Amino acid sequence: MDLGTAPSAPVSDGDIAFGTYRGSCSSTAIDLDVRFRLGRFVRLRHEKKLQQFWAVDDALALYGSVVDAGPIGMASLWVFDRADGTVLADSTSILPPLVVRIDDDPTADPVAVARFLDHRVTLDNRGDTTRGSGRMETTKFTVGYDTPAAEPVTAVRPATDGEDSSRHVVISQQSASLPVTGWLNADGHRHRFSENAVGMLDYTHGLVPATMTWHGAIASGHAADGTAVGFSIGTDPEGVGNVVWIDGVPRGIGPTTIVPEEWRIETEDGYLSVSLDVEYPHRRTISFGPISHRIVQPFGRWRGTLGDRTIELPGVGELHEANW
Repeated sequence: MDLGTAPSAPVSDGDIAFGTYRGSCSSTAIDLDVRFRLGRFVRLRHEKKLQQFWAVDDALALYGSVVDAGPIGMASLWVFDRADGTVLADSTSILPPLVVRIDDDPTADPVAVARFLDHRVTLDNRGDTTRGSGRMETTKFTVGYDTPAAEPVTAVRPATDGEDSSRHVVISQQSASLPVTGWLNADGHRHRFSENAVGMLDYTHGLVPATMTWHGAIASGHAADGTAVGFSIGTDPEGVGNVVWIDGVPRGIGPTTIVPEEWRIETEDGYLSVSLDVEYPHRRTISFGPISHRIVQPFGRWRGTLGDRTIELPGVGELHEANW
């Protein structure tokens, strides 16, 4: 499925350009005030921003995120030693909101910053490289993503909850199969990413319901024939945001079934059929007053087929249950 070009502003004068697009929006600012007269309290409660990043090679996997949840901020980092099967770091911290900033422009420099005591995470966009760097407690890292290697994809989808879904919208920009360079030092373990390291970037900005559950999956790597491939899958009933990358070129795919109990993915047309061989069953629950967020995020290898290619790609599955 060919994709159109991303609009400069996906939400303008209350009108929402739902769909899946190639490229980036110059701004994800969400303008629903004209139609719905959203007040500052509604925005404070419902407007959320998230920047996630992954980097993985044969020996090690790194995941990080910065969240602006309105009343609070969050920063997370985990590091998994694939060779030894051990967790070198796993840290999630609730931060004051003013120390976390995520830009409306996913291409901004910096796009995401969290700085508070020994929790410092920054995502910069500098020319052809997106750089993630920082420190979470005793773990330090710097990773660079070669962003021209794969065109980003922007998805604009409703966030349904049984209420008026036209007032709830999620805008995401994702890239997969990005070559990665960099290093980290976790628990006294220093690692430099190898030549075959790959990464994924995921930016999200939305006005979301107070209670929300969603599933997803993302992967990056190479097919058996050496072709760079990746995918990003969600559970939108129309297939919005479901994309595969082949040699850096994104292609939309249709509605997809995710079975989280088995971590199996099937498209209706059979184009993508994979299951996750879990290496690290990461889970965490965050609670802060009325705010709670449960994440099931297994890391491993997605094995199966993509079209006529056999694939075995490092990646994650995601199940989020949030009460904002």
